[in-house]
Amino acid sequence: MFFAEINSTKGKIKVFKLFEIILWVNNAIILISALFGLEIFESYPGDRWGYNGLFMASSNSTYFYIIAILYFVIYNSKTYYKNALFWFTVLASLLIGTKSIYLAIILIGLVLTIRLVKKLKLKVIIASFFLLFSAALGYIFFSTDLFSEIIKQEGWLTAILSYRDQLFIKDTIPYIQEHWETIHYFIGGLSNPYVRPQLELIDLWLYFGFLGMILYLFVFAKSYFNFSLAVYSKCLLAILFIVPFITGNFFYNASVPIYLVVLKLAIIKSQEKLSNGVEYS
Repeated sequence: MFFAEINSTKGKIKVFKLFEIILWVNNAIILISALFGLEIFESYPGDRWGYNGLFMASSNSTYFYIIAILYFVIYNSKTYYKNALFWFTVLASLLIGTKSIYLAIILIGLVLTIRLVKKLKLKVIIASFFLLFSAALGYIFFSTDLFSEIIKQEGWLTAILSYRDQLFIKDTIPYIQEHWETIHYFIGGLSNPYVRPQLELIDLWLYFGFLGMILYLFVFAKSYFNFSLAVYSKCLLAILFIVPFITGNFFYNASVPIYLVVLKLAIIKSQEKLSNGVEYS
């Protein structure tokens, strides 16, 4: 499904309906879990707050919900804000509790807002406001007891990366020093996945090396991006691929390609509407 062309309109519509049913169900579970504090649906074990519903890990729900938001704003470009499920999905996203989803929502909001504004001066003002607003939200987020303690003990970088920098220093580098020869820097060589820091580019390098990583990303881009996009849609899609670089589990997570297929079908379907002279529904 990831590499093949899917030309059946009925097939695409079935995929969209199933995707939206999953959203309704998981959104409801997240909302109910947040209201009643249901531990079984928490994003993180322990003290950190957040609920991801039926997803096994917070990274799964983060990517799923970023893709879901992009699905609405690209597929229903003209009327996404009138869709109740879109707003329900945004609400559920805010309850997941991951830094990545908040960053993505802010960036998507910024792109959509700037798109609506025609004057350059006003675009700059809006962008500046978003930056200040994001900084304020970030300050509030990192002022919670958990993150303020991490900042006090380990610093801002560790708090932002959720100890991934520490994992890289304490586990990844010693592993490389002990097990790697010169050739591994070019072709990779990871036999213990628990020493990867879960920072996407570094993880890809550990698995495939410089040469393998370049080949992997080239094949991925060549196979997936076989469609044209408007500038604003490119900016929206870029957000999806920026977020994994401060986290991990994107390119080699078994479920992410399935979500990407849904997004790709939505993009193709929206282009079909445009080519047929039909407004986005």
